[in-house]
Amino acid sequence: MSFVPDVSAHAGDAARVANDLRAALKELKVPFKEDGRRDLWVEYTPSPSYQAIAVRFFFHDRLGVCCAEGLLGEVAGEVHEELRMAINYLALELSTFRFYVGDLAQGRGRGIHVRHDLLPSTGGGPAIHPRELRQALTGLCAQKAVFADPLRRCQEGASWRNVKDALRALK
Repeated sequence: MSFVPDVSAHAGDAARVANDLRAALKELKVPFKEDGRRDLWVEYTPSPSYQAIAVRFFFHDRLGVCCAEGLLGEVAGEVHEELRMAINYLALELSTFRFYVGDLAQGRGRGIHVRHDLLPSTGGGPAIHPRELRQALTGLCAQKAVFADPLRRCQEGASWRNVKDALRALK
C-alpha cells in the first residue's frame, strides 16, 4: 500500500488553541498573564534544581500553531560572531528547538531565545494537552540549564565550541 498524505489536516483556529492552552496551564497550576497582543506569559520551573525560565506563548500569522518562546538571557552590544556560529550549530543539531537573538518585550533590548512549537491535535480532544505542555515547558527549561551559560560566554567572545561541548555532555 502506498503512502497517501492527509492534506485535510490544518493548524486550526488560533482562538480555540489559545483557549485550550489557557485550560492546560490552569490544569497544571501554572499562573499566566495576557498582554495587549493576546500573548500569554508564564514563569516556569519544573523543580527547584532548575532556574526559572520566562516563556511567551504566541501564534504565527494568527494560525493555530502555538509557539513557546523562552528567554535564555539578554544580549549586550552587537551580536558576537561566536554567538552566531553557536546558534547556527544548535539549529543544525537540535530539530525540535530553535535558538535565535530577538527583541525583548517592551523594547528593552535584545535577548537569546529558544522556541518550541506546539502543534495542535487535529483529533476531537483539546488542541493542547497538559502533559504535552508540561513536556514543552520542561524542555525549554532544560535548554536554558544546558545552553544559557555557554551562549552567554560566546557573546563575550569565547569559542562556539563551548556549546558543542555542552551538547556532547548532554548526550
